[in-house]
Amino acid sequence: MITWYLPMLMVMAAMGAEGLDRDHLEKCLEKKDEAAIIKAFKAHEEEVLPFFDEYLENGLAALEKGQPKTETEALHAKGVAFAKLADAAFGGDVFARYARSFAGWTPQQQKEFREGQVEYRKGRDALAADPAKALSHFEKSIKLCEPLGDTWGHAMCLSKVAAAQHTLNRHAEAIEAATKAASLNGSIHLLGAQAGDLIARAQCLADTDKDAECELALRAAMEVSKRIRDEKRQAELIKKCDALQSIISKKEAPDSSEKEAKPQGK
Repeated sequence: MITWYLPMLMVMAAMGAEGLDRDHLEKCLEKKDEAAIIKAFKAHEEEVLPFFDEYLENGLAALEKGQPKTETEALHAKGVAFAKLADAAFGGDVFARYARSFAGWTPQQQKEFREGQVEYRKGRDALAADPAKALSHFEKSIKLCEPLGDTWGHAMCLSKVAAAQHTLNRHAEAIEAATKAASLNGSIHLLGAQAGDLIARAQCLADTDKDAECELALRAAMEVSKRIRDEKRQAELIKKCDALQSIISKKEAPDSSEKEAKPQGK
């Protein structure tokens, strides 16, 4: 959800007019110019989920502030409408299911969503100093957000679970979490997060000498990274891929000193 993933919003803000134009797309929605919206979504793949999620979050916030229920309903309806067009742009129904779930939460489910956000933030804040404690918070958050259909929140938690498990040297668990996170982030077209998850998976595979699988994960990460519009973010991810690939390549290369010491003709 939008309050979970501020780095994405910072990237979007930096892109300014080059990103999705909310005023323009709202006018297109009013005029039922679906083709224009679909075209814009296809051109700005990674911005689509944060774009329509803002309507869902703002609708919930309005309800929590005691504003008229009609305001929340209008915002949620707009979010669902844009989500359906996102599905039209990319295929499937993941965005519409996500938006309908959010818009259909009961008051108790809305409370659980906020509780899940709190647990995520506690885990994020504890991760560097106490990964085991952080892991407990992320697991609590997943138990809250997964039944709600909060794919974004679930994916974010899994990315952090992978980081915590890796720090704790639980490589199998880290690989499993990173793989699931990459799949979820890919399904909602959060390319930077997906590439990061694939790199995290590759790192764990390298740490356990599964170099062939590591290289496959790195190739997948590179392909995803190339689709990212933000050049700085793209360059950062590709640099990480290259650095890890360099380590793997050195491991695979024969030791030159051993070659020189080996008698000729033997």
